[in-house]
Amino acid sequence: MMKASRPLVTTGLSPLSDTSSVLGQGHSPHQRDRMEASYESEHANNGDLAHRACEKCRSSKRKCDKTLPYCTRCTRLNAKCVYLADSVGVNPGGNGAPVVIFQPHGLTNDVSLRGVDPLEDITASQILSLIPTDAQMGEKLDWSDAVRGYFDYVHSWYAVVHRNLFEQQLAALTAAVDSPQSQVTQVYSPPLTNSPSEKSVTPSQTVTALGSMSEPQMSREFALLIVTMHMVTRHRYTKNGERPMFDELYHFVKRVVALALLDSPLPRIELVQCGALLALYEYGHGDSLLAYRTLSEAAGAARVLEVKPGQMDGEGAADLKGELTMEEEQKGGLWWSLFILDQFIHRDEVSKNLPFVLESPELTTLLPGSVTASNCSRVVGHPGRFDVKYICEPPPPPRQRLPISVELNTRQMESFQLSAKVASLLHRALRHEHYVRTRPGYLPPVNSFSSLDAEIRRATMTLLQDDVANWQVTLDCFAMCCSALFSLYLPYLPVLETKSAAEIKQDADLSMALAALRFAAQLSTDISCKVNADIKRGEEGVALKYIVAPAAPTCYLVVKTYASLRRIFPEEWDHCQEAMVDKFESLRFFSYRWGIAEKMMRQLQEVAGLDRNEFIKPETLASISILTSGPMDLSR
Repeated sequence: MMKASRPLVTTGLSPLSDTSSVLGQGHSPHQRDRMEASYESEHANNGDLAHRACEKCRSSKRKCDKTLPYCTRCTRLNAKCVYLADSVGVNPGGNGAPVVIFQPHGLTNDVSLRGVDPLEDITASQILSLIPTDAQMGEKLDWSDAVRGYFDYVHSWYAVVHRNLFEQQLAALTAAVDSPQSQVTQVYSPPLTNSPSEKSVTPSQTVTALGSMSEPQMSREFALLIVTMHMVTRHRYTKNGERPMFDELYHFVKRVVALALLDSPLPRIELVQCGALLALYEYGHGDSLLAYRTLSEAAGAARVLEVKPGQMDGEGAADLKGELTMEEEQKGGLWWSLFILDQFIHRDEVSKNLPFVLESPELTTLLPGSVTASNCSRVVGHPGRFDVKYICEPPPPPRQRLPISVELNTRQMESFQLSAKVASLLHRALRHEHYVRTRPGYLPPVNSFSSLDAEIRRATMTLLQDDVANWQVTLDCFAMCCSALFSLYLPYLPVLETKSAAEIKQDADLSMALAALRFAAQLSTDISCKVNADIKRGEEGVALKYIVAPAAPTCYLVVKTYASLRRIFPEEWDHCQEAMVDKFESLRFFSYRWGIAEKMMRQLQEVAGLDRNEFIKPETLASISILTSGPMDLSR
C-alpha cells in the first residue's frame, strides 16, 4: 500500500484527495504504484501542460491554456480549477478513475474550496428558455404564463413573492422600451445545449414581455425565480400522460439554487424565494424529507437576510398601522411562507419527529401584511389576473396590522393572512401532539387543551359561514383546521378502537375525542364533495389548478379515521364507506396535480389494507379521462 507520507506530486494534485482514491480504483497496490509513477513521469516531461482544457473552461466554451497546476483563466477569476483526464500509464481497465487536479492552496484560507458561482456562465435568457422547452406536446408556454399561474393558483396561500414589488420590478424592466404595442412579444431563446458548436445566447435573444430587454436588466436570480414559479404550477398528469416531476428541469434548478445559496455569503432574496418554492415542490410531490432539507437551507439563508415577521410595539397595540416598505413586507411574507410549509412537512409521518425549522411565533408576532394584493391594472374580463401590461398605480394606504392572537376574520384578513393565522393554530396542535408522542402510554385530559380546541373550531365555523362556496381560496385553511383537530385527538383513536360504544359514552374524554374526530372527518368530507363536484364540472381541469398540496394528507387522515369508526360502530359501515369513497375520489383527482396524493393512496393501501380501486366511482373515471384526454390506468 502507498504510504500517507509520500511527497505531493509536482502536477498540483490536491492534498484533499489521496492519489489511491483517484488513480486506478479497483486495482492492486502494486498496480496503483506503477500507475502513479507513470503519471508523474509523463507530466514531468510535458512542460506542465494538461492534456485537455479544465472543466470550467470546457463548460464555459472558453479557451484554456492548460497550464498546470491551474490555468491562467481560473487564476484570474480566482476560481477552482479542475482537470479531468483519462487514466494514464498502465491500462486501468473498465473501472479506472480519472485524474483530478486542484489548485494546491492551503486548507486554512483556500479560496478554491468555495464553490464556483453556478450562475456565472448562464444568461437570464437561457434560464427563461427552460419554460417554453418544458411545454408538453401541443402546449405553448412563455415566462408570463409562469407568472400568471403562480399568482392565480399558488400565491393566495403561499405568498413567497410580494406581488406589488414583483410587478414594480417588471415595470422597471420594461420602462425603457419605447413601443406603442400593448401586446406581449415573445422571443424564444434556443434550449441549453452541451454542443461545442452552439453559440452562447446573446442579449438580443432574451425572452421579453414588451419589445426588447437588454440582458443586464433582468438578473439571473430573478429569471431563476420565474422558472421556479413555473415549476410549482406544473401538473403531475397532463393530456400527454404522466410527467416525471423530479426531471431534468427540477435537478437543474435544484443544483443551481443549492450551489448559489452555498456560495454566496449574502444571498439575494430571490434565491431564498427559489428555495422556498422548491421545498413546496418537493413536499407537494411526496418527498417530505427532501423538502425539509431544502426548507432548512432556505431558512438559514433567510436568517442571514434578516427575514422575519413583524412584532407588536412595546405597548402591545393590536391595530398597528403598517409603515413598512414593500421590501420589509416581502420579508415578512416570506417568513410566514416558510413557517406554513414547516407545519405541512411535520404533518407527514416520516418527518413528524424532526425539529421544527422555524421557532414558534409569539402572541405579539404580526400576521403578514398586504403581500397578496396587487396595485396593477387587470386584464379586462379577468379580475384578479396578472396584467401583462405591468401598469402600476400608487400603493394603497397602509392596512391594519394584526397579531396572531386575534380571532380569525375573513372580512378583515386577506387570504394569506388567513393561512398564516390557521398555520399558527396547527403549529400549536403539532407541538401538543409531539408532547404526547414522546410520553408513551400517556393521554392528556381533554380539558388540558380545550382552549386551543375551541379556537380551532371557531376558526373552522368562520370559514364555513363565509367562504364555503369559495373553496379555491380557503382549501388550505380547511385542511389545516382539520389536521389540527386530528393532531389533538388521533392519539385517542387506538383506545377508542378497543372500547364498545357504551364504554365510550361513559368516558367524558373519550366521548369528546370521538365527537371531535367525527366533526373533523365530516367537515373534510363535505369540502371534498364540493371540490369533487367542481372538478367534474370544470373546463379542461381548471379547478385542479387550485388544489393545494396539504389537502391530500388531510384526506389520508380522514380515510384512516373512517376505517376505524366503521370497526367501532358496525351499524355505521355504509356511511363510513360512502365517506371513504368521497375522500378516495378526491385523492384520485388531487394526484393529477400533486404527487403527494398518489403517495397517500399508496400508504392507505399498504398500511391500512384499503384497495384504491374499491373506492373509486365509475363517473370519476370518466371525468379523469376527460381531464387528461387519455385512458385511465387503475394499476397505479
